[in-house]
Amino acid sequence: MEKKEPRVLVACPTWEGQKYCLDEYIAGIKALTYKNCDVLLVDNSKTEDYYNHIKSKGIPAIRSKWFEGAMDRIIYARNMIKDIVLKEGYDYFLSLELLGWRGKHRS
Repeated sequence: MEKKEPRVLVACPTWEGQKYCLDEYIAGIKALTYKNCDVLLVDNSKTEDYYNHIKSKGIPAIRSKWFEGAMDRIIYARNMIKDIVLKEGYDYFLSLELLGWRGKHRS
């Protein structure tokens, strides 16, 4: 019997303010060598513009609810991810945050 690799979801909340590092983040995601994983970005921007930008890059994304407070947006988006992990039977969840990807920060 063949041993099945654990199923992993690589996901994180994001918003339009992180557009500056999206391409580098995508390159890092595409460089992952683990085969049994899915990628998901949860966009919690106020408009759909950034969501559409992410989708145009070929990265799976969903929209989250907008809240005025950043912490509320992050918590809501992370809870969406947690629900997906549980409902879709993932074995593990890896949160790769966009913020400061590879040490590059906005000025």
